[in-house]
Amino acid sequence: MVEVTRYPHDPSVANALKASLQSARTKRNLNVRSLIMFSGGLDSVALLANVLKETSHHVHVHHIEIVNKEGRDTAEEIAVQKTLDYIRVHYRSFVYSSSRSEFMLGLGGGTDLQLALFTAGRVVTALQGNIDYVFTGHIQPPFWELSEGAAVFNAVFIHRRQKPEWLWPFSKINAGFATRKAHIYASIPEELVELTWSCRTPISGAGIHTPCGKCHACKGRATLPTSHNILHNPKGEQHD
Repeated sequence: MVEVTRYPHDPSVANALKASLQSARTKRNLNVRSLIMFSGGLDSVALLANVLKETSHHVHVHHIEIVNKEGRDTAEEIAVQKTLDYIRVHYRSFVYSSSRSEFMLGLGGGTDLQLALFTAGRVVTALQGNIDYVFTGHIQPPFWELSEGAAVFNAVFIHRRQKPEWLWPFSKINAGFATRKAHIYASIPEELVELTWSCRTPISGAGIHTPCGKCHACKGRATLPTSHNILHNPKGEQHD
């Protein structure tokens, strides 16, 4: 089990965010405008909370409702609303928007990272280029996935002047994947962790959504150093 210091004393994510901004090509200190791609999962929730806490950026949050054969869209939507409600109260204000992607063909149309960066490009275009940074909560994706995501993102802006810079700060945590994940968990209050959702293939019925316990997201969540290894929010599994 990874030893971490619990919120608010663990500085790993705050330091990683600072390092990511320091290494960015775009250097702005005032009126920075950031877009955060948000899923309601632990990583994107921790990313949003830390950007709001550690910076003065004007933040726009965008959630993609991903409808596919995994069937996680409703459970994720519950987590999105609950986590955003908490963050609005306990952090500071931000702008929110959402879109929907429905793709039921075969095993899917590509990675979530491809979709997130394609959609980010469309959001930036809709906002008339008024974004400096696009943030995603990826921890350690393989090089091919990063390359595909970057190619999709760059393609959106081929004929446009202002392309924002894509940052994924969790890569700056100087540790392996499991330790990075533990520090991400430790960077936000536990009550906020409990509102997040991780399972990719939930078991759903009668308005109840239960983690499968078998997908890679569930297995990763179960290794976090919590007192009760929360897989999902027990308060939020009932869908009204």
